[in-house]
Amino acid sequence: MKSPLLPLLAVICAAAPFPLQAGTTVHLGTVRQFTGPADPNLDLVGDIVYAINFSPDDPVRTVGAVTFRPDNQAIAGVTTIGPQNVPNWQAKPEYGASPEANALEEVMHDIRWANAGSGEKVQASMAVTAGIRYKIQVLISGNRAEDRRWDIRLNGQQAVDEITSLGVSPGESYSNNRSTVWSCEITPATATVTVEMGNFFGANDGGDRNAIWQALTLERIEIPPAPADIALSATSFFPQQTSAIGDLTVTDGKFAATHTLTFAAGEGDTDNAKFSLLDGRLMPAPFDFSSQTPGATYSIRLRATDAEDPARSREETFTLSLAAPHAPTAVTLDATSLSAGLVAGQTAGRLHAEDADIFDRHVFSLVSGAGDSHNSLFTVSGNQLVLVEPLPADLASVSLRLRAVDLAGLAVESAVELPVLEPRVRINEVLSVATDASRPLDEQS
Repeated sequence: MKSPLLPLLAVICAAAPFPLQAGTTVHLGTVRQFTGPADPNLDLVGDIVYAINFSPDDPVRTVGAVTFRPDNQAIAGVTTIGPQNVPNWQAKPEYGASPEANALEEVMHDIRWANAGSGEKVQASMAVTAGIRYKIQVLISGNRAEDRRWDIRLNGQQAVDEITSLGVSPGESYSNNRSTVWSCEITPATATVTVEMGNFFGANDGGDRNAIWQALTLERIEIPPAPADIALSATSFFPQQTSAIGDLTVTDGKFAATHTLTFAAGEGDTDNAKFSLLDGRLMPAPFDFSSQTPGATYSIRLRATDAEDPARSREETFTLSLAAPHAPTAVTLDATSLSAGLVAGQTAGRLHAEDADIFDRHVFSLVSGAGDSHNSLFTVSGNQLVLVEPLPADLASVSLRLRAVDLAGLAVESAVELPVLEPRVRINEVLSVATDASRPLDEQS
């Protein structure tokens, strides 16, 4: 009996196109036979996001336009579980003499499998874009006539009860030119699709319960006509600023899309020529803003174009404003103490600059001056304070002097003292003294 879909998961699967006999019950998707890469029951021509070859020793194999990557190598966006494996398992399928057929035969020759007696399963979790429609295919071959059967789950839902390595039961039969594919179209509600195979639910018709699989594909079958959005991380900048105003990001429902960013002509393009783009960042050049009055506004229009499909593009208009700079007022550290067991190379804490300009960014460094007694023990990497030498034995506290420089070149220096404690002891206070809070960098010694 078919199970209703769980309301918490947006899964939309094609109904089985034929009545299923007792034995195998298909709740989601279809179970069919295929006879090679050109068989219409096997879809290897679409927008394949993932093609996984479950093999302990195979190289990358290409079947037509599809590249099957072995799970013995890292596959970006994919996490797999395959507790057991057999290379060159039983008889190799025979799909024909073409290079594509021979490559698929090799993919279908190795298996990952799960020991049902130990509660094992095989599983693949794949990163996707929520709300976009996909088609998943699991490729299975027993590579001989045998009574092997198990269950399939998709994102926790019952998909197939008692699938066999030869297809649906009863009525399954073996031929070395036929293999099995379970396919299902889905619209995931979250950013992950997970398919599992094992001994999970429903009827148990006996036989060998150890799940096997050889390959899996995930195809994107819906691509939005254009990117969804262009965002700029900051729209305010200072007259003296020379570094990037902000980072540009493009939101796109097309999986793994890359984009070309350009200025576009049209409404809101008044000040395009005053700015430039560099590595996905908006730059305050070539125009010299240093003599401009804070409060002035500028309008630009940008276009993001799909690098693979120029017909897919989006344009957005941004209003930028010139701000009066305020110097940072202190450098702080999120750590309140240091552990005596801190090891060289470990992060002692993260640095932060107190600043009235909420969009401002800062460059941190260790500097000479009052309170710099232990600067040599540390280095600064980005916003992290990192230990470079072991803390001396019996050291009671660490004294550091830190500087933060903002986008306008204004700086502040703070002396920070951190007690050194045994690992089990904690306190909740840190001493910090801010000095030179309002002078430009070039005026400080």
